Amino acid sequence: MESPTSLSIAFHAIIHAGEINYSNILADVGCITNTNNTLRSYSKNAENKIRYTNFDPEELARVACEAMGSYNKAFRLTLDDSSKVIARLPCPLAGPSYFVTASEVATLEFAREVLELLFPKVITWSGAKRGIGSASTTSLWKKFLDLYFKEDVSEDLQTLPLLSGNTDVTIQQLSEKYRVGPLIDHQWWRGERAQMALDRGPWTDATSFFIAAAENEQKFLDQCGSTSSLYRRKPTHDKAVHSKLLAMYKEAISLLMPPSDSEVCAPTLWHPDLSLGNLFVSESGPANLQGIIDWQHVAILPYFSYASIPPALVYRGNKIDMDGPLPGPLPSNIEELSVEEQKEYRLQLRMAHRHKLYQAKASSNPRRIAATNLSHIHELMMLPTYVTRAWADGVFDLREALMVLRKKWTTIAAPGTACPIIFSAEEIAQHEEQMESFRCYEAAVSSIYSVLHCEGDGWVAHEDYEVVRRLIDNLEETWDEKITGTPFPFKDGEYSYFLS
Repeated sequence: MESPTSLSIAFHAIIHAGEINYSNILADVGCITNTNNTLRSYSKNAENKIRYTNFDPEELARVACEAMGSYNKAFRLTLDDSSKVIARLPCPLAGPSYFVTASEVATLEFAREVLELLFPKVITWSGAKRGIGSASTTSLWKKFLDLYFKEDVSEDLQTLPLLSGNTDVTIQQLSEKYRVGPLIDHQWWRGERAQMALDRGPWTDATSFFIAAAENEQKFLDQCGSTSSLYRRKPTHDKAVHSKLLAMYKEAISLLMPPSDSEVCAPTLWHPDLSLGNLFVSESGPANLQGIIDWQHVAILPYFSYASIPPALVYRGNKIDMDGPLPGPLPSNIEELSVEEQKEYRLQLRMAHRHKLYQAKASSNPRRIAATNLSHIHELMMLPTYVTRAWADGVFDLREALMVLRKKWTTIAAPGTACPIIFSAEEIAQHEEQMESFRCYEAAVSSIYSVLHCEGDGWVAHEDYEVVRRLIDNLEETWDEKITGTPFPFKDGEYSYFLS
């Protein structure tokens, strides 16, 4: 990934005077041609195929120049006037190419134009309807889900205004060119789901969104469950077990949802991944925020959906005590440690202060307080994901969440409301036994990722591949299937988050 400073130049519009000459740029994209061909040779492998996008590099270069720049991803292009732009082409993994790109571009423009926030400027874009050569594409809301330009949604959605309630006249006028449209979260489009007629919104309330997730999964089970078993996490479960959990979930969800007119249910535009890799800061001096990238899959969701600390601000170190209102203190013998150890402690202390500062700010926000005070806030945040991932990942998380909701029922539902979530003593005992193995599995996988120095997507640098491959072979010999309850997952044909 390019460094923030090398990418920051792409935030500015590029203007060309006189006749456009794109001969120079064709030489610069030779590396793109090579990369594209290399990926093509690997595309027979399922994991690589979902990350492969077929496109014409020369056509991409031509469009970049004719359009005075192009911002769609993955490649930094040097134009004939030495200006640089970033071209972004989504892989099949991202979801439906046109909707993914159309929604992201509309969201970025809305953030800059209406909200007046500091975000990257999209110079031009293309979609499935406007392809690059053979390429695929590169808060008072009225409804839930994704944001689009008015012309990119169906005629019936074009008639619905974006905002409701009392809004500033200027904001109302600026918002007129935007509308809400279908959710483009990859989980709702992956695999066979992409070809199915599912309910992807928009929805008028949070309950409808939660119920649609379950009804879509039940439809998937009925149509594809018997054939879609590749890459699922073992031990797998059958459709009857899954359908029973979905039925309980659907019956309970309206009873445990906060009132639709409450602040915690208000439709809110959320960035789903405020991680360090998506924040650009000043090249020198104070680390002032210069921009936020990766607005793909941004959605309008209930406020409570992301009532947690953004990943970029979470303290993940192990040297600073976080139990008190303030982090620390530093060890009493800090001056006796080596210079490098002192630097590490002081760095972690600053990161811990950042975490605590965010918590303090959030605790003064009435709406955040109301959300975090919900006894079942964690379950509300995670249930849509548990529902959409249960067939692939196993029902452990979904079933555990339902059991927790049953235990908390009297603190959630209205007095005298019967709980529709019912498990037998045998089912509870079986679940606890399986969850113990599941937690061992998660701990073992996390440990292996640490040894391999890679993230959950399994990506490693080409030069490290053979070393990592040998490490995996050695680690397989130490894997205990009895304790983890599943075969060694780091091998072809076993569980894959992206393929299941």
